[in-house]
Amino acid sequence: MPQITSQTKSVPGITLSSNNIGNEAYIILDEENLPEGFMTFEELRSVLLEAGITFGLIEKSINDLVLKQVFGEQIMIAKGEEPEAGEDARIDFLFEINPSHEPSVDQHGKIDYKDLNYIQNAQSGQLLARKVPPTEGTPGQSVFGEEIPPKPGRDKDLPAGANVEISPDGLALTAKVDGTICYQGGKISIFPDQRINGSIEAATGNVDCAGSLRIGKNVTSDFKVKTGQDLEIGGNVEDAKIVAGRSILIRGGFFGGGKGSLVAGADVTVKYVENQKIRAGGSVFVGREIHNGDLYAADSIIVKDRGGYVAGGRCAARYFVRAGRFGNDASVPTHIYVAYDMQAVERQRQITQELEKLDQNEHNIKEAMVKLYQLEMTGKLPPDQKATLDKFKRLAREIPTRRKELEAEYNQLEATVEDLLDARIIADEVVYAGTTLHFGALYKTITEDIHGPVYFERIGDSITKASFTPEQDQRWEKQRQERRKERLELQVQAELAAEAQSPTDQEFASSA
Repeated sequence: MPQITSQTKSVPGITLSSNNIGNEAYIILDEENLPEGFMTFEELRSVLLEAGITFGLIEKSINDLVLKQVFGEQIMIAKGEEPEAGEDARIDFLFEINPSHEPSVDQHGKIDYKDLNYIQNAQSGQLLARKVPPTEGTPGQSVFGEEIPPKPGRDKDLPAGANVEISPDGLALTAKVDGTICYQGGKISIFPDQRINGSIEAATGNVDCAGSLRIGKNVTSDFKVKTGQDLEIGGNVEDAKIVAGRSILIRGGFFGGGKGSLVAGADVTVKYVENQKIRAGGSVFVGREIHNGDLYAADSIIVKDRGGYVAGGRCAARYFVRAGRFGNDASVPTHIYVAYDMQAVERQRQITQELEKLDQNEHNIKEAMVKLYQLEMTGKLPPDQKATLDKFKRLAREIPTRRKELEAEYNQLEATVEDLLDARIIADEVVYAGTTLHFGALYKTITEDIHGPVYFERIGDSITKASFTPEQDQRWEKQRQERRKERLELQVQAELAAEAQSPTDQEFASSA
């Protein structure tokens, strides 16, 4: 691409220049060197054409230079057409990458568990994804009348995993076998249909599968089920240990003597919970009741039936916990936590333990150093103990620095939890006396029954209550759906980077 970067040869006092791609040209007039009586419109235009500037001349700029005699100022004199970059290739998925697994409630309060699209199946030959190829873009034109090539769009490969095939033209991805669709790590795979029509019991033993799994009946006590993707259980789960990389649907209840646990990377849906533990990377949706449960959700815990309840035990979530009733008329102790980040709380517990250990180590080191100093002063310190004393001196200097680092991290974690200002506890019918509401480190025990609909939130250092309108209710639900969308987008990004991890089953820290 030709460029003008110096004074013109034919007429002194005129300097022309162009940008790198040649779609803009500029002029500077030097009054001292410009010939007297120069210049007319035609004369200036002739200079430009002589320099090869033939396209996109800006006549207004030429006229202004002739009439106003603007000197020493760089002025754009021609403007070409910029090229239009091509569009990147696009992958259109023909299945739900992150389907919603939330049960619906009709106007009569009836919960529908039937069509949740929990596990998506494909048949051999089914189209899973299409690629829209990149485009070349549209060329531009320089001020010299030459074509400026566009930047072509970037290509991308179809995300082919196991048991899928790419069409000969490279534009379609289809299933090679019948099975469950799995989208993980940025790849689409088909796992042969994982289905157990009966129950998980002695005849089947423990189950571990890489994809999604559908169990027709129950999971009996003391057995284990693990899946890399979604899990659907047609009946009940009793004192079993369940782990799923994504969401879990239990069409019956989750109950027993307290030996069971359920860990999901995303949402959990279950009809009722009794004496069991649940950890969810998304939200927990319970159909009717939670009795003496131990639940944590990275987003929210929702009892879908407006007459449903949470009684006994504790439920904790980052954003909100909602039920028809909290506690019962017998004032059973019930703890509800919001603005609660399990990983932050667990790390704070670890920091507290480490600080206690530092204090003990510091005490022990000081005592030992006193004895070693006494020996040193009397000249009785053995040579090998001199190195020990030097080591203790170094540790004594390092401990205060480490203590400050831990305290700063603890305070930062505390601030992270404090920032959850939109956390709420929502009761559609009543909060019974004996229920304790926790907002981060702040808590309040209810001493008299409070009838709803009512919600609680933290304002400053107080926990306040207020009634809510349908408009507020709709706004909260919209916020929850937006958080879910953001969380799923982050999950996809993590999977694309091959860094997706299921949440660990961490215990609650001690109550405030």
